Amino acid sequence: MHTRTHYFQQRAPAFKLAAMLVYAACACVNLAQASDFTSPVQPSANSVLNLRQGVMAKQDLEGVLEVSLDPALVEQLPKRGQFNLLGFPVGKGQTIDLELKHMDVKLADAHAVCSYPGLNNQPIAQPTFGLGDAVQFSGSMLGDEGSKAFISFSSTANIGIFIASNGMTYIMSDGEVNNRGPLVVTSMSELPPGIIDWKPFSCAADTSVLAPDFDFDETPDAAYSNAVAGCKVATVYIDTDYQLYVKLGQSQTALTNYILQMVGAANIIYYKDLQIDLRLAGWFIYTTDASDGFGAYTDSSSALDDVQSKWQAAPYNTYSRTLVSYLTSQTVGGGVAWMSQLCSKTLGFSMCGNLDGSFPYPLSLRSSQNWDIMVFCHELGHNFSAPHTHDLGLDNCYTSSGIGSCVAPDGNYPPIGGTIMSYCHLCPGGTSNNNMIFHYGNVTGMKSYIAGKTCLGSCGSMTITATQNQTEQVSLAWTTDPSAISYTVFRRLPDTTSPKDLTLPVAITTTTSASLIDASMVCDKNYEYYVRANYTTASTGPATGMMSDIQIGKALCSTAVANLVAWGINTYGERTIPAGVVATSIAAGYNHSAALKQNGSVICWGNNAYGQSTAPTTIIGALQVAGGYRHSAALKSNNTVECWGAGKSIGSSPNFGQSIVPTNLTAVTNIAAGAYHTLARKSDGTLVCWGSNLQGQCTLPTGVTNNVLQGAAGYFHTLILLNDNTVRGCGYNFNGQISIPADLTGVVKIASGAYHGLALKNNGTVVCWGAGLTNTGATNNWGQSMVPSDVTNVVEISGGGKHTVVRLGNGIIRSWGYNTSWQCNSPEGYRAQSISAGFEFTLGMFNQTDADNDGIIGYLDNCPTTANANQTDCDADGYGDICAIATNVVADLDGNGVPDPCQYAYGDLDLDGEVGSGDVGLILLSIGESGDLIEDINNDNVVDSADVGLALLNYGPVP
Repeated sequence: MHTRTHYFQQRAPAFKLAAMLVYAACACVNLAQASDFTSPVQPSANSVLNLRQGVMAKQDLEGVLEVSLDPALVEQLPKRGQFNLLGFPVGKGQTIDLELKHMDVKLADAHAVCSYPGLNNQPIAQPTFGLGDAVQFSGSMLGDEGSKAFISFSSTANIGIFIASNGMTYIMSDGEVNNRGPLVVTSMSELPPGIIDWKPFSCAADTSVLAPDFDFDETPDAAYSNAVAGCKVATVYIDTDYQLYVKLGQSQTALTNYILQMVGAANIIYYKDLQIDLRLAGWFIYTTDASDGFGAYTDSSSALDDVQSKWQAAPYNTYSRTLVSYLTSQTVGGGVAWMSQLCSKTLGFSMCGNLDGSFPYPLSLRSSQNWDIMVFCHELGHNFSAPHTHDLGLDNCYTSSGIGSCVAPDGNYPPIGGTIMSYCHLCPGGTSNNNMIFHYGNVTGMKSYIAGKTCLGSCGSMTITATQNQTEQVSLAWTTDPSAISYTVFRRLPDTTSPKDLTLPVAITTTTSASLIDASMVCDKNYEYYVRANYTTASTGPATGMMSDIQIGKALCSTAVANLVAWGINTYGERTIPAGVVATSIAAGYNHSAALKQNGSVICWGNNAYGQSTAPTTIIGALQVAGGYRHSAALKSNNTVECWGAGKSIGSSPNFGQSIVPTNLTAVTNIAAGAYHTLARKSDGTLVCWGSNLQGQCTLPTGVTNNVLQGAAGYFHTLILLNDNTVRGCGYNFNGQISIPADLTGVVKIASGAYHGLALKNNGTVVCWGAGLTNTGATNNWGQSMVPSDVTNVVEISGGGKHTVVRLGNGIIRSWGYNTSWQCNSPEGYRAQSISAGFEFTLGMFNQTDADNDGIIGYLDNCPTTANANQTDCDADGYGDICAIATNVVADLDGNGVPDPCQYAYGDLDLDGEVGSGDVGLILLSIGESGDLIEDINNDNVVDSADVGLALLNYGPVP
């Protein structure tokens, strides 16, 4: 697996993409020379933080520098993007300049597992964020190609490792968790003999390994600086025990920070020499001795055997990873690992003992042993096929002249020049001059072994781009990986100001394509994304890149205007619309509301007794929403359905399974929600129904197969529009709601109220049936099916509990039926874009912009798509003349831009643009005739002298 990530920040109104550039400069300057604040760094697009003004340093021991770092400067470290950190002190009057960026060593779907007392010692899964607060940065020394740098700040420990290209290593630390002191920087490669006083440890790898197939090379080769052909990703699970938890002060935060810092430091070491991106797949913390599954050990090999037994059993054997490492503070003689076991769930284990739970701190311990990081990297090295370098005498300690010899071949004592896989740590003072690198002899063999491991994913070969294409919506695209079977997209939700406050990354979708539209963003928030390529190899864990590469602005946010209005009852807040909602689609439920936002996310409000107003935040790019009695539904961008609220189970009312979406339901084109059932129409013309069928509402009528255009859900009934433009029904029929009029044809849309049905015909008229054919108030009859005779040119219909709402082609809303809660009192003069009727309220969506720039706001504009500042409507039909003609609402046979009925009203019967003798003659010829005639200018249903008089009055050009 491999990934590449991008970070972007939404800001209104600018739109930017942050470029990543690499610059070279001198690595070190003298502190005295830096007093003029002259930077050796070449001009850079990166942000720059200069520490030379806020750092005091004093020498403690030779090679050990005490550093006083202004906390305010630490807070200034950029939490996003790449930046330059200038003037970091490393001792002997030297500073280094660093190029860094925020680093997250965890996989996006990494998890921590903790066990707590009182829970029968059962492991309880916990989100990774919130347990630790380490903020980490990685990068390199400016001007030193091949160098690596790592800095980590946390509430429990601050550490850093800086490794020059030649292997010279500097360590930064501030001591033990419960005994922290000043920040110090130690040159591990230059400490003199005699200042170290600590007990030697051992590595048992030579007595507990499989025979390695290892290609040694005692001299550097051309490939050393590029050890592996392309970066590879290795994932590690960290297991711990109760003893290490106690060592870290019984603090989950401290232990988590310790693990993050350990793996972070190892990451740069492995990446520098092997181009291995070591990532943390998960970790385990145990707060009781009985819960960790480990015993008390005096030797490392016994501990490793228990690690193997534990991780070959469920549930541990199900975790996808490259390796597992067990960390303990028990005194077991050192560490041990199996050789050459990447991706092996049988032998891919190591263990590290004698851990201090802290990182080297010379001022308090007079030791720069760096044991914890060194033994962790050392034992993992065995898993990566590296034996001890003393076996071939490659390091200047523990040579092949004999185990136990601490005299280097050149006669030096203590020896110098040790590397990660050497035995220098067995010699007093042996680690005071270790370089935290792999000897080139190791690297040559390790890279050969790594190259043959197909289970390792490649990192860095995928690239991802982000483009904002509308408000709160971003299009992601990434390069394909030929070996991947699918891709999982992760996103971190809006953050605050610091990486430690970021929420847990969420897998928002898995797709086989190489693109995604994320439309669930919020203005002025920060987001991070990464894409994981998924492979068929079961042992391969997910991979990631660093999350901080891209920034994107939010130009459209500043123009977004709320566009919803509701009227009627408000007992549950069903018409209390959240501030600033800009919707593209709406749905009114029984006493709650749902809206599809511009970004494709769903927002709900009103009654939430069953969670019907708590829309899932993972829904992105939705196409439609539907509101039922106690549940809601959304049609998602991949044409699947998600439901929430009541009905997630089947039991007592109102839980009838209406929110349990059928397995493998795909290719859905439209949805509807009833009281206790849900409908989905598929692209093949079939209709799927689930939930309650107590009234037969899910028992489709005979002949309803793959010929469905739309489904509509009432309380306990279902209406079905067929492709022959007729309507069928099933379910409850107490009020005749499924007794479809026999002569009903030419239907283009249907809707259902609680107890009545509606049909919109192709001539713009509406037919209703069921409850409300009378207005007696008895048995649900409130006049909701009594369509006013003047309701024509309808384009949208919606049925409520006791009322009916329609939208005309000019946007005007007409309503009838029960109005005690004023649900039929639509805003006067408002022209809607969409309407939806709830039980006793109505929700409307209105155009709040002036799209045609004629100075008339959309919901008041009688022609919102074409500029008509004078709002000319000569026939007073509610349509601006220019739009009425364009949409064929009225005729304009002479093409003069004036509706023909208006010209007739002036007396221009021959449509020549003026009232003349010819027009008067036509009127005279029709004198005495009655009916709907154009010669009847005054519309009194008879052609007479009054019409002649009007024509003579208007004689001349038509205005």
